[in-house]
Amino acid sequence: MANELVEATDQQIAAVSTDLLLNEFKQLYNLTASRLMRMAMIVEELDRRGVDLSEFGSIVPHLRKIASQMLDPELACKLLPLKPKALRYVADLPRETQKLLAQNPVVDVWNQATQLAESIPLTELNDRQLKVVFGGNGTLRTPGQQRAALIRPNNRKNKEREEKAQRHFRVYANLEDRCIQVGCHRLDIGEIIYALAELAGPLPVMEEFTEQATATVRLFPEEKAALKKLMDTSGLPEWHVIRMILHAHSAFAGAKKKPE
Repeated sequence: MANELVEATDQQIAAVSTDLLLNEFKQLYNLTASRLMRMAMIVEELDRRGVDLSEFGSIVPHLRKIASQMLDPELACKLLPLKPKALRYVADLPRETQKLLAQNPVVDVWNQATQLAESIPLTELNDRQLKVVFGGNGTLRTPGQQRAALIRPNNRKNKEREEKAQRHFRVYANLEDRCIQVGCHRLDIGEIIYALAELAGPLPVMEEFTEQATATVRLFPEEKAALKKLMDTSGLPEWHVIRMILHAHSAFAGAKKKPE
């Protein structure tokens, strides 16, 4: 039955049964350019019949491109076994360029380290080189164009870094929500105090003090409410929260420096 299918013409393939087409497709999986072309024809017909070809993996989309004359079968035959990822790039090239690459699958690649162009087989290009060599718009870049493409992204990144470094965010207290507003970011005041206290270093325990003093702090109702909120959030007593606030202030006031 396989021989019967091999003898079938392009016009007759539409009359062949689905099972027979699938069997031949499996037999042709060892690649040659003529077999790729035949497989492409079979895939086109099986697609027309609505057959699921997902079991054959990533080769099927390439065969569809061969069937639609977007991809040269000779070039596909050379790239599929060793560098299938390259097919995504070469399929965008004109067919004339594809045929030339099929005859000589080598391209000139700009080496940024040596500042020289070198000839490299398509099957040996890494992912970065593929992106640089193929412009993405159906062109095969010259070494000079590749060099320019390699320089442009670096300049753009440097410019973005400079612009980011020059940004200034407005900082203000949002009293209604009891938070600090930095640009569009809202920071809880309690969390800021904890972070500043951490920056100042560990809070000394009471037993370490040779001298202790007791102070009466008079607060407005709003201040008392804010202190209570910090107490509720932290679970600490009033005197501990006040000490923590003073300790946080020392991170910038210089009263206590973080150990080197």
